[in-house]
Amino acid sequence: MAVAASSERARSNNVAEQAVRMPKVKQKISGGFRTFTGLETFCTLRSHLATLRKQRINTFDALALGVQG
Repeated sequence: MAVAASSERARSNNVAEQAVRMPKVKQKISGGFRTFTGLETFCTLRSHLATLRKQRINTFDALALGVQG
């Protein structure tokens, strides 16, 4: 019962579902991506932002540092 012992661990696949939700909503609203490169860029950025949030790192500060180099 590692799940019951650790409150840090997710209790469902909700995190995975949330990660997939935004690309699906974007696809539904705009009808998809114009290019495969646009899709890759969008997914890469979303992945990085989700990781920052999971690690409780301020996303604005991390993006500012990334832009600055």
